[in-house]
Amino acid sequence: MVGHALIIVFVVILAGAEISVFVLALVDMIRTPKARFVAAGRSKGAWLGGLIALLLINVVGLVFGLYYLIKVRPELKNASPQN
Repeated sequence: MVGHALIIVFVVILAGAEISVFVLALVDMIRTPKARFVAAGRSKGAWLGGLIALLLINVVGLVFGLYYLIKVRPELKNASPQN
């Protein structure tokens, strides 16, 4: 049970760090004028869209991973295969 709790703590810490990086990047992109992106040969819309899309995919993956660890994994440990 301690191993299970450590895995969950690790996943939550990792997710927190990852979300922090996304939020930092998002805030910086929003605050940076479009003209600077254009001057650098970049598209503000493409970067914002890509970041938001990847954040949504990541959140879905996190939810599925936590569900597996909290709900499915304990059920698998308690299940006995029938031969």
